Amino acid sequence: MRWPSRAALGAVALSVALLPSTAEADRWTGGDAEGDVRGWHYSPEPKPCGTDTVVNGSAEVTNDITGLEVRHTRRSLVMTTTFRDLDPDLEVMVTNYVRTPRGGYWLDLVRFQRPNGTWRVLTFLSKAPRYPDPDQVNECGAFGFVSTGLRCRIGREIDPVGDVVRLTLPRTCLQSPDWVRVGADAVRFVETDDPDDETFTVFSDDFDGGTVLTKWKISYGPRVHSTGVVGPSGDMEPLRTRSTARRFKVVDGTRQFAHR
Repeated sequence: MRWPSRAALGAVALSVALLPSTAEADRWTGGDAEGDVRGWHYSPEPKPCGTDTVVNGSAEVTNDITGLEVRHTRRSLVMTTTFRDLDPDLEVMVTNYVRTPRGGYWLDLVRFQRPNGTWRVLTFLSKAPRYPDPDQVNECGAFGFVSTGLRCRIGREIDPVGDVVRLTLPRTCLQSPDWVRVGADAVRFVETDDPDDETFTVFSDDFDGGTVLTKWKISYGPRVHSTGVVGPSGDMEPLRTRSTARRFKVVDGTRQFAHR
């Protein structure tokens, strides 16, 4: 499988109006339009950069985000991403982006099928990377970085019946912040069965009902304050044996997923 990363493409017309957002002291819920999945097809020709062709992703349902809910309790941060129709037979990657007073974090969940037909789910928490300088982007508009995992007991739930993916973090993994702002996106890669075929198609949707705060073009919901603080905030311990490499491509001033 390919370990993908984030995407932020240009705006597209939405098929339905956004649902209203609601907020309480430690909880926030926001809606996202249906039918706004974006897609593109990659071909390695012509060399060296290949060709990216925009494709219609409006029929994609398993990674079409329709809502985002955040609960910020005394002990945990619970993030629930809702989808139009979460298909249990398709691979998907869901990412929650978390902003705190001390910085940002990226939390990935990847569900993929092994060659023997069984399914596996991986989660990966890391600090948000620094956006690259212009001289770090190559002639094809691509750049990459390696993220180091942070030690954290991550709760995860994939519910195809309820069409939700729920990720839970102890607040201590985020240094016990007073507030958080959360964003989300979901990605699905479609590849051929030929291992020598370098072409692939990517379908991506992001929660776009919030505010863009960084160059990564991630849309964040409002601040959600905790109901209380439990214990000291202590620093996180990096997992030096676990990391993931990510590659992006800049197209027309925006970033999108690059090959592998």
